[in-house]
Amino acid sequence: MATGITSASGKPVKAYIWNEDKNQKVVDCLFNPTEYSFSKSNTWSPNGTPSRDLPVVNFQSGGQMSLSVSLLFDTYSLAATQAGGKPEDVRT
Repeated sequence: MATGITSASGKPVKAYIWNEDKNQKVVDCLFNPTEYSFSKSNTWSPNGTPSRDLPVVNFQSGGQMSLSVSLLFDTYSLAATQAGGKPEDVRT
């Protein structure tokens, strides 16, 4: 049986948030691999030039890249690991 994320499934898969500083797992969650996006911006500076219809723009710097993901926190994942199986509120 193969493991990993099937990119076209569209179904949430088990995941976890990892603290790189402490090298430990923080919390379990579900991740939908079809719902993520990357974004990046750049800064440009216009220079007004006499007798030109449009300003000449110069590249100033690149911004940070960010990753956005959709995570789902629910009670049943936590309840499956507890003795007695009583669900807890995910906010605790």
